[in-house]
Amino acid sequence: MLYISTQNLISKLFYINLLINKVFLINNIAMDLFLFKRFKTKNINKLSSLLPTSFIKFNKIKNKKLFKSVLNYRYSTIYSTNNTFQEFGNTPVASLTILDFNNENLIASGNDKGYINIYKLTKINNRMNFISIIKYKAHKHRISALISLLWNNENFLVSGTVDSEIKLFGLFDLTNNIFQPKFTLPNNNDYIKTICSITYKDELLIATGNVNFSITIWSLSDCKQPKFILEGHTHYIRSLTVIQVNKFKNEYLLASGSYDANIKVWKLGRKEPLINIAGHEYVINALITISRRNNNNSNECLLVSGSGDRTIKVWNLNNVDISNTTNSINITKHTYKFNVTSPVNSLCYMYFNNEKVIISGSKDSLIRIWSLSITHSPKYVLYGQTSSIYSLVSYSFGKERLLLSGSNSIRVY
Repeated sequence: MLYISTQNLISKLFYINLLINKVFLINNIAMDLFLFKRFKTKNINKLSSLLPTSFIKFNKIKNKKLFKSVLNYRYSTIYSTNNTFQEFGNTPVASLTILDFNNENLIASGNDKGYINIYKLTKINNRMNFISIIKYKAHKHRISALISLLWNNENFLVSGTVDSEIKLFGLFDLTNNIFQPKFTLPNNNDYIKTICSITYKDELLIATGNVNFSITIWSLSDCKQPKFILEGHTHYIRSLTVIQVNKFKNEYLLASGSYDANIKVWKLGRKEPLINIAGHEYVINALITISRRNNNNSNECLLVSGSGDRTIKVWNLNNVDISNTTNSINITKHTYKFNVTSPVNSLCYMYFNNEKVIISGSKDSLIRIWSLSITHSPKYVLYGQTSSIYSLVSYSFGKERLLLSGSNSIRVY
């Protein structure tokens, strides 16, 4: 009978001490091995429906070689100390965005001390390098949200903070270190938790999620007063995302997640939410949308929510009638569900091995990659960060797909 202690497992298989407290990973591997030996197959998809929920102790695993092969096959860990950049003062990076213009490979970060940092990504000898271009004290307090957008043929960086300010920075002359706010939206005297941009009748708008339970929509062409104010949540607005309904007609919906554990989908110009989604038990920290081809070769519009209740849920919005202008639609049944062992703080998606995968960042410092074809456990687990993952961004660097994570450092995978 083989006994594998935690320390021995770490030293021989992972070589990092970050896994001492990652019991969930060991549990999943042990359960998989139990099935591999019992059903004599290594087909992950075939075994997914058979996975037991009970914990299988390590002393039931007698084949050490099988253990190693499964570990390498199932939990490929991408980890590199060369791809880390530590911002000054060990300041947590609260927000990240890509400045996608002129093929400059620029990223912007906002940290807890109110600084915006802009870096140019370069690759030398297979190592990612961060070249600092701008370091600017933009706000007094934590920058909770950053987005980039194109408006009137100019590129802008938009920042929102807990000091209630929304600033727009022009990005036309970064090479000469010219970086000043072009204008500031009126102070709405409320903390801003999240920002996104949305198109309405061919006009670009900025939406902010606030702690007064409302969503404020601003027009950049006339920002003296909000264009819309959406009300319906009963707690702070924590997350926003845009749902593209018809790319040919520029039709978009706005989805919001709140500390009230509910998701609402809004059609601009309508006071009541178009859709009410209930199913989480705690704050909705992150929302993203994914369009994909399903098994019937038809388009699917999926809304993905990450929550403090340690779950990720996927909601299919295909059957929603957006022409409905009377009663709100209530949805309580999710299409997919992923159980996480730590609160989910951030989400993004990217193409990986010819499929769109969901990537989550959690309070336990781990990044998990989820496939919609394997829902019982993450397909991959990425290590390297040492504290809560606040932001995730996927990025195309030439022919490579990169994943950037913001925590106490910026790490590239």
